[in-house]
Amino acid sequence: MSRAEQTVVSELEALRHFESSLRAQCESQGAFAITPEYVQATEQAIHQLRARIRAESRPPWIALPRWLTKVLYLGRIVVREWSLKSGLPELLIALFSTVVVVVLILVLAAIVKAPAGAAIAAAAVAGVLWFGLTSLAIGRLDPAQCRADLRVMDDEDRLYRSRLAPLEEELQSLVARTKEFRPLIALRDKYDDVALRLAQAEAAHRDLRNRLLFRGWRDLRGVMFEDFLQEVLVANGYTVERTPKTGDRGIDLIALKGNVRIAVQAKGYAGNVGNDAIQQAYTGMAIYRCQRCVVITNSDFTRQAREDAAHVGCQLIDGAAIPDLIRGDLL
Repeated sequence: MSRAEQTVVSELEALRHFESSLRAQCESQGAFAITPEYVQATEQAIHQLRARIRAESRPPWIALPRWLTKVLYLGRIVVREWSLKSGLPELLIALFSTVVVVVLILVLAAIVKAPAGAAIAAAAVAGVLWFGLTSLAIGRLDPAQCRADLRVMDDEDRLYRSRLAPLEEELQSLVARTKEFRPLIALRDKYDDVALRLAQAEAAHRDLRNRLLFRGWRDLRGVMFEDFLQEVLVANGYTVERTPKTGDRGIDLIALKGNVRIAVQAKGYAGNVGNDAIQQAYTGMAIYRCQRCVVITNSDFTRQAREDAAHVGCQLIDGAAIPDLIRGDLL
């Protein structure tokens, strides 16, 4: 067998093992289910959920004023509480809170290294707005009514969140699932690549077997028939050892696959093979520590040879069965 043909056989065995392990991995992780149609359907479901959440969410021109109103109501309640506990006028507390706001803005500006002029201007504007709104709240808002309105708003917010929560959870689940797509798609692509290479290797292997079928093996004799059988066995995944040309104890080839050793006697004959070949193969099987023995000929066997082979458990392959041997259906 040529080096190129040996490469085909060895690559085929390696690819079969690799393809089997990758297929098991894909099946265990569900990679075969991640089809382009499945990915597209998931992305469409995400798009629809986001559109539904946007439709049911409060728009910014409603959410922002509502948030500012809650802050204002809460501030009014806090000012009243501080005033009652400290005994200070509410406007004095408003002034003090304004100073705190201005200082916080200046500190924040210093942290982010904002220009001094811009920081002072921003602090001044914020202070004026804060004091003005606080003073307005003190004059116009009743703390008890603010508490009641906040409770109503909180109940509305809880109802709003409970309506959106299932949609957001479903969206998060779908988004998390799409993050798992990439490694699974990569695994599936890897499997598809190996499966394609395996199909190509099997096609090349079939070509190799076809060449062996049309080799003209019926006319081979002696060592040439042994060489031919070695190519056939290698093509079927066996490792083959040649015995010495002299003193081979009736065994020409030893075929190994896994833990099984097969003693092979090759008979490139024009006439029928007699029972002496079966006796030699059976004896050689023990000498070479093999588990099985087989006699292969490109002609036929005598009736006595077939009876003896059946008695001792020696496999016989005649010329009519060699095509099946080449296809890997006998050994």
